Amino acid sequence: MGFYQSLQLDPFILKQKIREATSRKEKRMYICSLFLRSLFIVLFAICFIIFITTLFESTHKPYAVVLFCMLMSIRFVDFGYKIFHSIISLAIVMLSLLTAPYVQLIKWSGMGVLIHFILLSSILLATASDPKMGNASLYGFSYLFIVYSLPKDLLNKDFFTQTGSLLFLFFCWFSVILYRKHREKNRGKSLFRKNFLKDIYSQQKIWMLSYAFGISLLIVAGEYVPFQRLMWAGFAFSSIVSSYGLMSIGFKERAVDRIIGSLIGCALFIGISQFIPFNWVGILGGLALGVCSTYRYKTVFNCFGALAITASLFGVPGAVSIRIFENVLGVCLGVMYIGLTEILIRKIREKYEVNPLVSSTKK
Repeated sequence: MGFYQSLQLDPFILKQKIREATSRKEKRMYICSLFLRSLFIVLFAICFIIFITTLFESTHKPYAVVLFCMLMSIRFVDFGYKIFHSIISLAIVMLSLLTAPYVQLIKWSGMGVLIHFILLSSILLATASDPKMGNASLYGFSYLFIVYSLPKDLLNKDFFTQTGSLLFLFFCWFSVILYRKHREKNRGKSLFRKNFLKDIYSQQKIWMLSYAFGISLLIVAGEYVPFQRLMWAGFAFSSIVSSYGLMSIGFKERAVDRIIGSLIGCALFIGISQFIPFNWVGILGGLALGVCSTYRYKTVFNCFGALAITASLFGVPGAVSIRIFENVLGVCLGVMYIGLTEILIRKIREKYEVNPLVSSTKK
């Protein structure tokens, strides 16, 4: 394997390669690949976001962040359908992300929950054919990030037109990437047959719809509580629920990792921010994220970027307090919601005598 090919590998695989290396030269190459890969991703992210915000104004920064995450994923992970249907799935994602922020303009809460549920369910059904590939977590995060990051006073006709143009350009680019990278995969798998004609009451479908409903309820309920940065509680909730029964660790272990990682990340931020400006702490967190391969450590360094922004508004003690409280709140809500979802799944399976596609999560 050459040096360029090694830069394309996931940190988890690179660390395996480092352990299995049979020579010092090979080990040095994989170590260099691990750190340079992280550096290149951070630099590319900065340039990517600057380019979009320069071309489409700084108000589109949330979309720039989401599009960057989609670009990093779509090169390697497909949607699980034949290529034409995968491009339709991409169109569903783009239209849903374009529409999502405007739901908050609806005054009736019940209608808001319903529309969020329809939009997010459409995204999940379109992208998470194989939930273990992580698309549910990525696109759930993207949906939440867009909704929480755009205030009502920004949502007007001009912003809608600019955002539509931005998403259309990237829809075209991502369609080309899908075609070039994934056109030979899943030739016999139909988006519509799989989602509407087969396994309607499977555990996977029930999980997707339950996840979408939980996020929708949380978004709308958040408009009525006085908490700062409720986005963080939403991310914690999404992280727990989106992986339920589908990851190598159970949701209880993931919940513990989320809380411990947040506490460690906040403690490190307090110490490091005494010597380094907030912006540089955020960049340092991004670099560290690029070499992490476990959820707990990713949670630790995710704190850096989030706190770097919030500390300038609330101060370090205030930002850390909010971060810890919101993460604990989101984790607790996620665990309770999973408990209710388990009861729902069990009752539906008993009623329709459905065999689960996904085994129950580890206890």
